[in-house]
This record gives sequence, structure tokens and C-alpha cells, in this order.
Amino acid sequence: MYIFKRSLTTLALFIYSITALALPTSPSKNPPLQLLFIQEAKIAELTPMQQTGQYQLTLKQVSPRVIYFSDRPHRVVGQTTTSKFINAWNKNSDSFAKNNPNAALHYATFEASNKHGIHTTVYKLQKPVYNKAAHTLTYQVTPLQTDFALAHITYHDPVLFIDSFIPSCGVTCEIM
Repeated sequence: MYIFKRSLTTLALFIYSITALALPTSPSKNPPLQLLFIQEAKIAELTPMQQTGQYQLTLKQVSPRVIYFSDRPHRVVGQTTTSKFINAWNKNSDSFAKNNPNAALHYATFEASNKHGIHTTVYKLQKPVYNKAAHTLTYQVTPLQTDFALAHITYHDPVLFIDSFIPSCGVTCEIM
């Protein structure tokens, strides 16, 4: 009986030691994984909506792929389909639908008045609609600049940089 108790005590101490070694001694110093997304298209059209300050942004000939990457220390890089990206819009507790992302639209303009150039405008994105067959992606957007008022305008070679998303499921999320 003594040998059994001693063996059981030794085994319990061994298991406790292994468990203690496996537990972190302090909180992780790595920040959570945050992903930035990049969408590209040939044309973007910005159209005023009925509500003041609201616009419809339509990306035409949009790429079927969305590129994503994270900052250090994770340095995750990858791509997903535009369909998966849009389907994941509503999927988790901190989804883009519940907490609309900001996005910077980088584009070229070519105007008759020779005021062409490269520009960037920042928006809050909402309510995406993707038409895979037509290669269009439409967002309802709100400009974050206060001096913003436009009529219908067309942008060339737009690139949309969508701000951070923290996947709650790690790197192997549905979005990827």
C-alpha cells in the first residue's frame, strides 16, 4: 500500500509539473492577429444616395481574389475569394456588419479639365453586395472627410484598403 501511495504521489507531482510547464507564466506579449484586406478593380463609380452624405461605391471588373496580410509579429499573408470575403462579413461577434470597417480608396482620375491625378479618400464601408457573374462589388459608403460632397464620379484603377479585422478563429477562419 505504501508503494502504491508513493507511486501515485510521484505520478501526481509529475503531471502537475508538466502542466505547470505548459501554462504560460505571463500574458502573451504578441498582439492579436489583425488582418488588412486589399481589393482591386478596373473602375469604381461613386454615386450619391438619397440620404445626405451617403454614397454607393461600385467596383467594376473587381478581382475575384482579396489579398490579406497582417502586421508583425505574425506576418500572415494570403488570399481568399471575394465571395468568401463577402460571405464572412456577418460571421463573428466582431464582424464588419456589427462594426463597419474603414477603408481607403486609392484611385486615378482623368478629367477633361486636366485635373487628373492619384487620390485617396477614406470611407466607412457598409452593406456589400457581390455579383460574381457581373464582376461587380457594391458598398454603401460614408466619407470620413467632412468637406466631402460629390456628384456621380468615375475612378480608374481603384484599390480599396480595408482596415483591420481580428479573426476570432485564428488564421484558419472561414474568411481565408
